[in-house]
Amino acid sequence: MELYKKKQAVGRVTPEEVQQYKSINPNVAADLSKTFNSTWHMPWVGLGIGAGVFGVTHLFNFQYSLRTGLVLIPVLADMAWFWSGKGSYFRSVEFLDFLIEYRKAKCRLEWDGSRLEDGNMKKLRELKIKGTLEENWEKVIRMAKEEKGEWKEE
Repeated sequence: MELYKKKQAVGRVTPEEVQQYKSINPNVAADLSKTFNSTWHMPWVGLGIGAGVFGVTHLFNFQYSLRTGLVLIPVLADMAWFWSGKGSYFRSVEFLDFLIEYRKAKCRLEWDGSRLEDGNMKKLRELKIKGTLEENWEKVIRMAKEEKGEWKEE
């Protein structure tokens, strides 16, 4: 239910957005396809193994009921392997979360873009996020006090 609510909130996913996310998850297209497509999976690997087992059992002259059962086991195992993988579901949820936040940030940048003047960008560049949390906190406090005129160099 959570997945479909997020899919409804996102709407149409463009190929550019999928391409951008490929640096995080290279298989995002396959994950989305496996999660949202309702096509039936053809178990080619299971059929191939089943055909091989059928050929071997034919050489040893097993009963046809046993041959059929030994053909069906790899096919059913292949289908179970394909449909039991829940990783694509969770990776699709992560992608949709990323996409929602990316679109929010993009809208916010368009909305507040005029407010980001050169002075504000200079202040953001001064804040180089390196070091410990306490050092960065001190930088933020210092910049805020400098802006208000309350900072005195000690």
